[in-house]
Amino acid sequence: MATSNPAFESDEPVSVVRPESNERTSEPATQRATGKSSAKVNQFQQHQPTPPPDLPGSGSSTRTSALLEMNLMKNIQKVQRDKWGKDIEFLLSCIALSVGLGNVWRFPFTALENGGGAFVIPYLIVLLLVGRPIYYLEMLISQFSSRGCINVYDASPAMRGIGVGQTYSTFIVMTYYASLMAVTMRYLIASFGDPLPWSECREEWNATCIDSRLVTNMAENSTATAVSSAELYFV
Repeated sequence: MATSNPAFESDEPVSVVRPESNERTSEPATQRATGKSSAKVNQFQQHQPTPPPDLPGSGSSTRTSALLEMNLMKNIQKVQRDKWGKDIEFLLSCIALSVGLGNVWRFPFTALENGGGAFVIPYLIVLLLVGRPIYYLEMLISQFSSRGCINVYDASPAMRGIGVGQTYSTFIVMTYYASLMAVTMRYLIASFGDPLPWSECREEWNATCIDSRLVTNMAENSTATAVSSAELYFV
C-alpha cells in the first residue's frame, strides 16, 4: 500500500521554487565595479577648482554673464578719464594755449609791415582753413592715443620726424620766451624805483637826450633830433 504525501493531498496549487538566475549571482561583481567608478569620479571632482556660488534664481549662463559684467564695470572704472566741468573751461584752455606774447607784440608789427588791415583777411583765411583744423587734429589724436607728440607716430614710423621737429621747435620757443620773461621781470622790478631809471638822462648818453619827465609837449614843426631818456634806456 502506497503512502500518500500530505503536500499533494491539499487542494491548493503547488508552487515550484526555481533557482535564482545568474543575474542575481553576478550582482556583487556589478556593485564592486560601480563602487570603483564612483570613487574615481569623486577623486576627479576633488582636484577640480571650486566654482563660484550660483546667483539666486539663475543658471550657469546668467552667473557667467553677471561675472563678466562685473569685471567689465571694474575695468571701465579704472580707465575712466576726467572730463571738463564746463565748455567754457575747454575754450579758455585752448585760448591760453594759442595766445601768447607773439600775438601781443609781434602780430601788430607784422600786420603793419604787410599792409595793415589788408593783412588780416589772408590771416583769417589761413587761420580757419589750415590752423584750426590742424590744431583740433593734433588734440584729437593725442586724446585718443594718450601719448606724446613723438610716441603718437608709432602707427606710422615714417612720420616720426614730425614729432621730433615739434619737440625741437617747442624747446626753441621756450628759450625765446624765457628771455622775454626775464626782461619783463627786470623792467617790473625797476619800475618800483624813485625816480624811474628811464625818466632822466644819464651822463654817458649824448647831449641830444631829454628827460622824459620834463617833456610835456613838442611842437609839430620842430626839427630837433632829441631823443627821450626812456627810449635810450630801453634801447
